[in-house]
Amino acid sequence: MAAQEFYTILTKAGIQYEAECKATGKPIKLVKMSVGDGNGASYNPVDTQVALKRKVWEGSFSNLYQDKTNTAWLVVEAIIPQNVGGFWIREVAVWTDTGILYAIGKYPESFKPLIATGAGREINIRTIFTTSNADNVTLMLDGSVIQATRAWVKEFVEVELASIKKDLSAEHAEGKTHNYPLTNLIETDWVAESSQSEYLAEIFRTFGQSGVLGSRQYGSAGTESFNRTFDGAYSAINLHNHPNLLATPGLGEIAAMINGHMVRTRHNDYRLRSAAPGNYLAMVDIAPPAAPASVNAAADVPAKVAEMREYFRAFAARDTGIRDYRPHFRWNLSVLEIWPELLTDEVNDTFESFRHLEEINGYRDLLSRTLLMGATGYSGRNENGSFIPGSVRQVSKTGRPQYVAWRYRISVADVGSVGDYPVEKLVTPLDLPLQRWHANLTGPQVATSRRQRWRINRELSADPTWGAYNESPTIDLLDELMAKVPGLNGAGANLVEQYTDSGVVTKLTKWDSAELLNAAYYNRRYGHERNASGRTKGLRSYNDPTLFVASNTRPEVASFVADGQTYRNSYAIPLELILRTPLEGWNPYGIATVNAAVGDGATAQTAWTGRSDSSRHYLTPAEMFSDTVLDPDPADTGASPRWVLDSAGTPRLVRASGIYAVLPKIEGAGGLYLRYPVYPMYHEGGWAAAAVDALAGDCTTSLVNLMRGYMTQKDSIAEMGESIQVLKNEVLQLKQK
Repeated sequence: MAAQEFYTILTKAGIQYEAECKATGKPIKLVKMSVGDGNGASYNPVDTQVALKRKVWEGSFSNLYQDKTNTAWLVVEAIIPQNVGGFWIREVAVWTDTGILYAIGKYPESFKPLIATGAGREINIRTIFTTSNADNVTLMLDGSVIQATRAWVKEFVEVELASIKKDLSAEHAEGKTHNYPLTNLIETDWVAESSQSEYLAEIFRTFGQSGVLGSRQYGSAGTESFNRTFDGAYSAINLHNHPNLLATPGLGEIAAMINGHMVRTRHNDYRLRSAAPGNYLAMVDIAPPAAPASVNAAADVPAKVAEMREYFRAFAARDTGIRDYRPHFRWNLSVLEIWPELLTDEVNDTFESFRHLEEINGYRDLLSRTLLMGATGYSGRNENGSFIPGSVRQVSKTGRPQYVAWRYRISVADVGSVGDYPVEKLVTPLDLPLQRWHANLTGPQVATSRRQRWRINRELSADPTWGAYNESPTIDLLDELMAKVPGLNGAGANLVEQYTDSGVVTKLTKWDSAELLNAAYYNRRYGHERNASGRTKGLRSYNDPTLFVASNTRPEVASFVADGQTYRNSYAIPLELILRTPLEGWNPYGIATVNAAVGDGATAQTAWTGRSDSSRHYLTPAEMFSDTVLDPDPADTGASPRWVLDSAGTPRLVRASGIYAVLPKIEGAGGLYLRYPVYPMYHEGGWAAAAVDALAGDCTTSLVNLMRGYMTQKDSIAEMGESIQVLKNEVLQLKQK
């Protein structure tokens, strides 16, 4: 101890007091501090002292605590106020509640001035000593005289700031809470908002099925409820022609509800591109069918045109004896996908269009524009503003919210040729009274217009079965086609989907076999372990017959984690089947592709110098078609022929070679449908629509029975008439006799 100049020790009386407290289980109570001047000189205190040599001040503690590093150390602090002074400080004492001198210490000699002398100041007295039972010490602080030192305040502020910063990070340890009630309330609000978002999705799922919710209305309308625009103002989902654009079906804005989540698109005019591996949302062009070899081998352009017509004539007649047309007409299936993307302020286009794009790339600004459009009803000249809803999807166990934006895109897949799926066996036209009444058209008029909707048959048949309940291990034709559409991981991905359920790991299988399901492609039917209802097959969602789901591993997509498994999903509905023909890429004149074509193409003298993908996709010799575009619409482009220079620099009159709703007529083949809208409607999955369908079924059955009764009665009347005639003949014969 002599080696240490300044120190604090327990007195013998303090040690005895501590032992008694330990024996009786009572706490050690320290209540105050006193300082003295050592009776005029510094000295070395000893443990036998029971008092200071000369006390000059006594007061309550300002602080008393265990040292953080050495828990056997007690730190005692007291502040001598500035209105007390005029003495030296050379000794310090700590007292118990029973008046025992517990500890005494030698203090560095300091003078405490009096404020009246003009040099008043506070002095913080701090002493540290070792006790054998620091955990049993009760800190007796007088709240009326506690004063904070600068160091204490600094440490307190640092501790509190650290807590605030931790709360502001929106995370805490699993199973814990934040440090402050406000941040805990904010987390609770996030949880409630997440629950509310899913609650609304659950409600929307019960009101209908995944499908198109509506499309933009335009000028034509009526006064009745059926005159309202639901899925098309001028055609099914406002589809139109842009054959002057490479592989681009014209398509207006769509509102859709998929898996209970609503999105509204910009004007789409999408390109026929398929999901590809690699970068997020990577896509690649789907090539059209190649021109037949016999067409390319023909001697000159007129001969090539004549030969190409033969393939279309064979297709129209479904006669492979004319030409084997089947490899040269292929189906593309387009789907509308949605998924929860982790929310950032960036809004980038998720799929390409030559004509349209998101004009605003900031999420906050896009939302402001959406609010403006909703408030005013103004559509915007370019129709380039989509509605991308955002929400808190979930809150992690550490308290962090997962903000998402519900993004969408139109993706396409090549699903087979007309040899695989003949038109009349693949689809059936729908006769929908609402469509007929909406446009004031007859059934045959709708059937020859762009308003016609189609249904993918349940099986490949010209006479498909409808209306039968089926739980047998078979899949619909739609399932077969959608299983060829890759999700966000792109073509070639293979993901196994598994769950830990009641301690059992279940891997999803295909609906019709024990083979594992490739969840990276869209599916709605799957096999699983036998459940509580005794079933081993299920459909996606609680009750949504038109929902298709695909898994992915993209980090940009919001995920769920459960039982060590990470789940990321996108959702889809079919939009339309598109029949691709060899006309799209057929270039008999050898027209060059140029970045900027000179001329307007209106005359041979102002012929374009070449073609381009984005606006001048003109390759087809004009004589290939014998008619103009069927049922033209103001939204169409590329209807008129144009003059373009061929490979030799000669002006040639050509037609647009891209996607038409219905091809202009071809001699011997007529006009061919190329676009078959097969989308489901959201409201068609609701109770009201089901009741109307059932009522229509009842009416149909009643009419059939009525007609049967009429025919039976007619037959009976005819038989009775014949009997009467026989009787008349017999009476006549008797009279003659």
